[in-house]
Amino acid sequence: MPTIIYYFTGTGNSLKCARDIAGRLGRTTLVPMQAVRDKKVFPEADCIGLVFPVYAWGLPYAVKRFIKRLSGKNKKRYIFAVATSGGRVAGALVLARKKLRARGLRLSAGFSVVMPTNMILMHETSEEKQKMLFESMKVKVSEIILAVKSREFRKVETGSLSDRILRTGIIYRFASPIFSQMDRLFRTDQSCTGCGLCSRVCPTHNIEMRNGIPKWKHCCEMCLSCLNLCPNKALQCGKMTEGKERYKNPYVDVKDLMYR
Repeated sequence: MPTIIYYFTGTGNSLKCARDIAGRLGRTTLVPMQAVRDKKVFPEADCIGLVFPVYAWGLPYAVKRFIKRLSGKNKKRYIFAVATSGGRVAGALVLARKKLRARGLRLSAGFSVVMPTNMILMHETSEEKQKMLFESMKVKVSEIILAVKSREFRKVETGSLSDRILRTGIIYRFASPIFSQMDRLFRTDQSCTGCGLCSRVCPTHNIEMRNGIPKWKHCCEMCLSCLNLCPNKALQCGKMTEGKERYKNPYVDVKDLMYR
């Protein structure tokens, strides 16, 4: 049976993971969630995958919006979710299960994959550690493939109880509503050339170029694609990113992260 994997990605980690899973499953179509952001989703496949990053120990708004548009007619389809994170999945997959259940759908299995973080405001990942994480990702993808091919039902993977209560239940709950406004901290420095790449890689079309200068429209996902993918490192978030290395998944081309 063919499979459809819907993915959301900022700097390529979830796309890399989705591609690796699709390549080994075979007969799988990859669809960015951004491509169906304003449409009802009626997938014909009996197996559906959702691949997305963990933001603030919870779900990106783009993922929650996507699930709300997902048809609940075929309740027998096998649905699996893969959450990529910089280290803590916390209760992100539990939230995904809850959102799907509200649509009358069952999350059959949920997997956590640790990958290098792109949240350079707080953390950076050395090249050596990146290599280690990509190797461990291959092992985890093999586990996911076995489970999905056999249509195995599994409990979703979670962090500790304290992670789920403190990080997802409290921090995510109160922090996520202000994400859309956090682009007010973004700015360009003197190295900005007005190339417009930041606008083209923004998954929510949140950046408009005005006279060669990016302007944020305050519907931000905090995916940090604009900041990390700027070729001149000209975008900054306050003073938190000055002098820091940017991150893009090395197995994904920038052109694959453009949405217009």
